[in-house]
Amino acid sequence: MNNMRKFFASVIAIALSISLVSCGGNTSSSSGASSDGTETITWDFLDLDTASHPMVVMLNEWSDQIYEESGGRLKINIRVGGELPFTTNEYLDAVSAGSVQMAGCMVTAISSYLEAGGLPACPYMTTDIETFNTVMEVLDPYLETEMENYNVFNAMTLFYPTQDVYGTGSVPSSYTDLAGLKIRTSGAEQGVFWQNVGLIPTSIDAAEVSSALSMNVIDSVTTATMAVEMNKWYESLDWVYMCNSMVIPTYVVVNNDAFNALPEDVQEVFLSVTADFAASFPERMQEASDASLAAIEEAGVQVVWATDDDKNTLKEIAVPLWDEYAASTGEEATQALSEIKEALGVA
Repeated sequence: MNNMRKFFASVIAIALSISLVSCGGNTSSSSGASSDGTETITWDFLDLDTASHPMVVMLNEWSDQIYEESGGRLKINIRVGGELPFTTNEYLDAVSAGSVQMAGCMVTAISSYLEAGGLPACPYMTTDIETFNTVMEVLDPYLETEMENYNVFNAMTLFYPTQDVYGTGSVPSSYTDLAGLKIRTSGAEQGVFWQNVGLIPTSIDAAEVSSALSMNVIDSVTTATMAVEMNKWYESLDWVYMCNSMVIPTYVVVNNDAFNALPEDVQEVFLSVTADFAASFPERMQEASDASLAAIEEAGVQVVWATDDDKNTLKEIAVPLWDEYAASTGEEATQALSEIKEALGVA
């Protein structure tokens, strides 16, 4: 199965490369001069968010610091959603092909490309900063090998905050009250999980969520607080059931050829600044998520906190799906899952 994925990924990568070359795209480009008169190397970084999203704001700070500490020799442009012609499912292909140099690849969008690295697409594996760090510590060695298949490396792993259930109509008091709701999900694994809980999953583009809620095409959506606030989905929502189903890891991948072409001291700056940014990111992102929750509550969305018993039951529903995912993916995923379960204390 994974050989077939790699084959199709190669075909797509070639097509993307040809497309971008015809538009002037290449592995990296030079524009202007740095503070010491040398050329400035310019990279493009694909991100799915809007310019005001905390993820983009923080990534721009990271990029600015690299530019400053490299003496202006490396400039990384954060390309927000829709700015370049790639869907989130194509981000890994685009970096692999050298059409862009970097991308933030949500695991739910690229899980079909990966083996062990796709495991956190399963709900209730990474639910907070602690479990995120635990799981990624296990997966980092696997990711290093898997990303080599696409001529990229994972520079850091970020995340989108807890995915909870937002809905219209009667306010739930327990997860059992969610049964029968038509829910917009992201990624196949999310869909299977919520279907097992008793909901009816559907895939709808983010731009269509508000209208879908207003027209009763869907009753609910699983997403993060910031998406609800920034897209103003709260105008069509009545409540949120805070069940902490998952934080979504995002692999920040870099094209190997582009990185190897950098001067050695610029490489060192990139790696050093990136390591510091990754270390401070979780707390900053959590703060932004908490602020968004307060904002949507103030806007009239009723917040319902899931009990520990409910969250434990939902996790019990999720864990067999971890096993199914690993078994369908291969030996590496099965081995990694065994290590993850041990690290998390899951039987």
